[in-house]
Amino acid sequence: MDPGAASPWHHHGRRTLYGFVVTGELVLEFGPGGTRRVRPVAGQFFRIPPGLVHRDVNPARGATLVVNVILGEGPATTDVDGPEE
Repeated sequence: MDPGAASPWHHHGRRTLYGFVVTGELVLEFGPGGTRRVRPVAGQFFRIPPGLVHRDVNPARGATLVVNVILGEGPATTDVDGPEE
């Protein structure tokens, strides 16, 4: 991800996403109104359960490299307007 980039709000349907932050850091925003956040940094793993509406944000001044593995059936990503309030 480029510095300061943010993905659209989305979910992975019935799929589970496992990620590993190779370089940089990532903020995953989710929950009511997008108010919950986790911040995995280089060397850390994270998991996004099926159906969780979230977005990925790179707060760093440099690029962030993340390796993802998505397991399950159906579309890999579905964009949505945002998380529920």
